[in-house]
Amino acid sequence: MSGHNGILLIRNFCIKDIEKNTLGFWKKVKQELEKKEHDENEKCKYFGFGDSVNGFAIVANAPVEYTNVLAVGQNYATVLGKYKTSYGHHKNEDKVKLVKKLADDLGYKLVRK
Repeated sequence: MSGHNGILLIRNFCIKDIEKNTLGFWKKVKQELEKKEHDENEKCKYFGFGDSVNGFAIVANAPVEYTNVLAVGQNYATVLGKYKTSYGHHKNEDKVKLVKKLADDLGYKLVRK
């Protein structure tokens, strides 16, 4: 699994299940990350653990040279875009590049005010 960045969504009310069996939880996460690594479907992959049926999700598991642009909220996460980049996303100019790519993919042109 080296060379990938996995993104895990945890619903706060499910933390009690992690606390009951921490090692078991991380084994389950590893298993789900490995499944997602070979899954071309960009949809969030929910899974259960303990008493929490769908309390967790692997949002993405992409190679390190890709940057995922995400929307997170309302108990869900969506990959809006995944881009192979040679730059980071920490500086404002890099964030603008990513948002421009996303806008272009959605059929829009991003322009400065």
